[in-house]
Amino acid sequence: MSAMRSLLLAGVLFCACAPNDPFVGTYNVTVSGTETETAPQNTSRNIAGMGTVAVTQNKERMGYLVTFGENYLCKLLATQSMSAPNELTIADGQSCNISGFTGTTTSAKLSMDTATMTTATLTVSYTFTYTLLFVNHAGTGTRTFTGPRL
Repeated sequence: MSAMRSLLLAGVLFCACAPNDPFVGTYNVTVSGTETETAPQNTSRNIAGMGTVAVTQNKERMGYLVTFGENYLCKLLATQSMSAPNELTIADGQSCNISGFTGTTTSAKLSMDTATMTTATLTVSYTFTYTLLFVNHAGTGTRTFTGPRL
């Protein structure tokens, strides 16, 4: 009976200590994407680099805070998708400062690799605006952050 109790206690302790949320963690990611400036002129640029994505639960444990960036940090609120349990949905219309301009999400989601649940892919589409030398600029962009949990 004592051995059974010890085994049960060990099982409870293991379950209590094991992470139970597959999204929460920090990910070392590669960043790729494109930006197209539409005003005052039409120009495009490719984006490539390294960055970080961190996922934490919000205080109420009803959603998530997704923080990401290269040489900047952007924080967006997310919820677990009801239709795809391995995805976090990020609502449109959230804003943050991305490399000196204001970006507003138009579409975003974070997906976990279903085979291992250790690799995340965050895709963020956005509009952006900024002012340089009294000239207003605007455009659109998409960035994809992919990498393993640290």
